[in-house]
Amino acid sequence: MPYNILNYDGSFLVSVPNSTINTTTTSLGLIGQNSVNFGLVMNENFIYLLQNFSSSTPPASPIQGQIWYNSITSVMNFYDGAEWQVLSPPFDGDAGTAQVLITAVNPQVEVMVSFSAGLIVSALSHFALSPADLPLYATIGDTNYPFQTRFPAGIAPGITLATDPHGYQFVGTATSANVLATGRNISLTGSAQGNVVFDGSSNAVIETTLIDALQGQVISNANVTSIPSWFTNVYVNSNGIVTDATALVNTDVTTALGYVPPSIINFIGDVNGNTVANGATWTANVFINTQSNVMPGFYSNVQVGANGLVISANNNNAIPQQGIILWNNPGLIPTGWALCNGQVITLPGGGTLTTPNLAPLGTTVYIINLGF
Repeated sequence: MPYNILNYDGSFLVSVPNSTINTTTTSLGLIGQNSVNFGLVMNENFIYLLQNFSSSTPPASPIQGQIWYNSITSVMNFYDGAEWQVLSPPFDGDAGTAQVLITAVNPQVEVMVSFSAGLIVSALSHFALSPADLPLYATIGDTNYPFQTRFPAGIAPGITLATDPHGYQFVGTATSANVLATGRNISLTGSAQGNVVFDGSSNAVIETTLIDALQGQVISNANVTSIPSWFTNVYVNSNGIVTDATALVNTDVTTALGYVPPSIINFIGDVNGNTVANGATWTANVFINTQSNVMPGFYSNVQVGANGLVISANNNNAIPQQGIILWNNPGLIPTGWALCNGQVITLPGGGTLTTPNLAPLGTTVYIINLGF
């Protein structure tokens, strides 16, 4: 029966058949059931693990999490599933990295510190540590290195740079900063003036003052209401800023027109009437002088007076009743006449009259006098 070997997380790694030893899936020999001479392979596996595969070249067939000690560089490496990574540079007493155990907190915290010229220059921690949590010295091997004084503000999660009395500085580009090293003065010039010192420690507000560009004086908006509104008369200063606003009055209009409009408007002649004009929307009743004896309707004879108005109208054109004449406007038939198209006309007395049908004669239009 083959051995189905799993990874530590429970995922399947490989199946080793009976009487075989798998030396290709991992850097160790995986022994199958009933394998011959398996004791040698097992003992070598233990030695490889004790030495962390110490060699000048990395072990073959590594798996994620495997440790390898590089015997040339004396550096411990680990396999991340894709490539070998340096676990931590060695500390030679002058430069490199080392771990410091912080015992003043519960549970204890391990902090990775970096050295340069025998001084701690930075600390890497997953947890925040106050200055009181830090030991006065970090003991690495048999040497004590100043620790608490290097981090007077404590250690923050992530990388914390040490405070160095020798003036060593961090070189590079920071992704963010709590404050600027030197506060900067930010100023506004022109129509709006003001300034504020900004160092990045908090939000800053610039108090501004409006200045008249021509007079160099502070602008006062005392005459402009603070309540938003519509104004019809505004004053704009040399900066293009409204400094005064009022509503229009009568004198503003008459000054702009150059004259005073009349208050009463009269209509005379054939159209007569009057109205009061006060500058607002106004209406008036007007009357057209017409002849009351002319009734609404269509007429064959009209009389037009000197003013262009009809003063009389009739259908007395000396055409006898049922007389027929040519007509050039079939869309406008005079009262008492009808088209000669064979239509039946009801007479006032109750009888009917059928007009002769002269339409077949062509485009010529004829009308007949009905006599009423």
